[in-house]
Amino acid sequence: MPGCTPTGVGPGTHGRVFVGQRREGFAVNLGGVFDTLHFTAGPNAQGITDVIGPQQQGLNDVGNKNVTTIALEVPASCLVNAGSTVIGAWSTASVRQARVINPTATFGQPAREGGPFVQVSRLGMPLVNELVIGLPDKDRWNTSEPKDDAQWDKYFTNPTLPFVVAAMFGGAGVSEPQLFPRGDLEQIFNTGIKLSGINVTQISANPASAEMLRLNTAFGQPAAAAQNSALGALGCFDNPPATAGTIATLNPGGHADCDTAGFPNGRRPGDDVVDIVLRAAQGALIDTTDAPSGGCLHAVGAVGGPTTVDAPGPGGCLPIVDGAATNATTFLSVFPYLNPPLGAQ
Repeated sequence: MPGCTPTGVGPGTHGRVFVGQRREGFAVNLGGVFDTLHFTAGPNAQGITDVIGPQQQGLNDVGNKNVTTIALEVPASCLVNAGSTVIGAWSTASVRQARVINPTATFGQPAREGGPFVQVSRLGMPLVNELVIGLPDKDRWNTSEPKDDAQWDKYFTNPTLPFVVAAMFGGAGVSEPQLFPRGDLEQIFNTGIKLSGINVTQISANPASAEMLRLNTAFGQPAAAAQNSALGALGCFDNPPATAGTIATLNPGGHADCDTAGFPNGRRPGDDVVDIVLRAAQGALIDTTDAPSGGCLHAVGAVGGPTTVDAPGPGGCLPIVDGAATNATTFLSVFPYLNPPLGAQ
């Protein structure tokens, strides 16, 4: 790479780029989640997500799609500086400011566009605009930059989503966390995580709010089995204590399902980010007094997780899901990691 001589890698290791069609690796119950949780609680015959049921309910709306992929593989030493091993990234989409119908339209030019490019969307952490930012500000947030994110703090410290989930599924034992402001969500999304004396994803000391996807490149490669953990870095925590006003202890060496480089420390293609975000929003990291039905940190059947679906796990946690599971073992083990497009020979 221009201006960088990689360190800590094998001889001849360079950055790589792939641009082309790949099979969609993301899994989401698109209609159910984006329609503000059009779910139910408990088994049903209508094909609607059982929000406390199995992770895999066959409700992935994008699993049979192809996407245009831009994949970069870059040596970590070319991305970090001497002051921090944590990197942050976000993307934006922009369109021309003006667009008019082409009176002599062709297939290749149905409209005529001009003027400067205007940002209409941004993406760092998944589902922020869809599930966290309030309706009056969704368009404004999409046109903003992370450096100005302090103006959106209220949506993270006092989120609406947990209230909505509790209102819809209170009959199944779901309740809203009562620890405010929600410092756990502020760290996960906006400032980076520093817990139990371990700096996970904070780029600098006393960071300001700036929503982006962060990765601590110093954590190294976890065991292969841990890399296949669908709940990513949630498995790196002990289950929350009962003492009010506290949060779960980070214990990376204490759990076989701990992926130290899993979401929200980075994001692997096989991470079930929808379930992770839903569980975190419901208080997965918060003490069981303030969040008696917080989302479970460990999968059903895993050590520390619930023994069965549609029932509380340790400390009363609930296995909050969208019914569209990922399977990390199905991805390629080599760059660009996403599978070839459907229909390819």
